Amino acid sequence: MKWSQSTKYLGLTLDKKLTWKQHIIQTRDKFRRAQRAIFPLIGRNSELNLYNKLLLYTAVLRPILTYGSPVWGYAANSNIKILEVAQNSLIRNIVKANRYARNMPPTNHNSAIQTIQDFTAETVCKKISDSVATPPCHVRPTNQDTHSQAGPPT
Repeated sequence: MKWSQSTKYLGLTLDKKLTWKQHIIQTRDKFRRAQRAIFPLIGRNSELNLYNKLLLYTAVLRPILTYGSPVWGYAANSNIKILEVAQNSLIRNIVKANRYARNMPPTNHNSAIQTIQDFTAETVCKKISDSVATPPCHVRPTNQDTHSQAGPPT
């Protein structure tokens, strides 16, 4: 048996130090391949309306990005950023935004476009609240939420 620096188990690539970088890079590459396959449907020149493009994203592409995210979702921010860059470029393409447009964080946590960290936190909280008889936990605040003057969510 050969010694290796990583192994794949249940679709997740586990590396020696559990940094998840190799898994995240493989996920990004798989996401890009799937994105190229359905690009005629979600590209800038597509005849589909925005709702159907977002539906394709949430049904086909987001599961690729977020598979196993409760496990690797709290990896280093630099590793998560790799996936968010791929997600943001696709979202800009879907909404026909300028290539150099600034990424605007979603204002509603129930929107179809969530950052990967928000989606992961929501998924984990939902699983915990489903398994334990406690009220559902709140998604951890984003940088924008911590700098705002508004009070806690009601």
